Amino acid sequence: PQPFLPKGDYAKEWAKVDSLSKKGLSQSALELVEKIYERSLKEDNAPQITKALIHRIKFNSHIEEDALIKSIVRLEDEVKTLDFPARQVLHSMLSQMYWQYYTNNRWRFQDRTETVNFENEDISTWTLEQIVRRVDEHYQTSLQEKEKLQNTKLKAFDAVIEDGKHTRNLRPTLYDFLAHRALDFYMNSEPDITRPAYQFEVEGKKYFQLAEDFAELEISSKDTSSLKLKAVRILQDLLAFHEGDKNPAAVIDADLKRLQLMRSYSIEADKDSLYFSALKSLENQFAADSSSA
Repeated sequence: PQPFLPKGDYAKEWAKVDSLSKKGLSQSALELVEKIYERSLKEDNAPQITKALIHRIKFNSHIEEDALIKSIVRLEDEVKTLDFPARQVLHSMLSQMYWQYYTNNRWRFQDRTETVNFENEDISTWTLEQIVRRVDEHYQTSLQEKEKLQNTKLKAFDAVIEDGKHTRNLRPTLYDFLAHRALDFYMNSEPDITRPAYQFEVEGKKYFQLAEDFAELEISSKDTSSLKLKAVRILQDLLAFHEGDKNPAAVIDADLKRLQLMRSYSIEADKDSLYFSALKSLENQFAADSSSA
């Protein structure tokens, strides 16, 4: 069953926001956005809550100094008050905003060291390690209540998601959408900065098995903070979730991501051959489907 269905028509309000924005009246547009936000909270309309928050961030960036930091601080408080599924979407947004702050200010993070046993909520003084931890926390939280996310069709969030109709079958549920957002971070080599004594390694041919076998692998590591390990586990969940789908597009897309990750990080000498063989197996498995191209 679909646990969440948004209600309410906000088209007239957003048309006014767009009109004010085109005239360069950011403050007036922001005031209207705040009214939309209050209404959407009362109606528990998660897509409109999300849309209002996105527009608030945009208009504040035109008005305030340090707008991104101020938006992050405010959203950190607001996310605690929201319910499913707006809460999960907002946690994912916060992850992206923290990482955006880092990418906008890379030069500030050079040679910074973390002060131990010191509570510091001033993002502008954080180290890369602190940013990564907070991004990770929010992405992990965004995937909580997994079954409810898997039962929420992404169509419910049409108000805030722009994409081509031909790609929608790759992200059929809110879980798919949020999981792939998290994956894009975990598969990025730049955040993977920790080097513990027991570092997680992609070791062995097992990581190149067929999707259904890979999804059932028991993978353990003393390096529980490894971003690569978290990527592997999300991929296992995605592949298990879509196994046996009538339309195989989502499972093929997730499996291609899985094989890309394994090829990048495997320590096997013949990983290129293993990758090529796995691609051939995937192509043969779905030869009758247009996705095999």
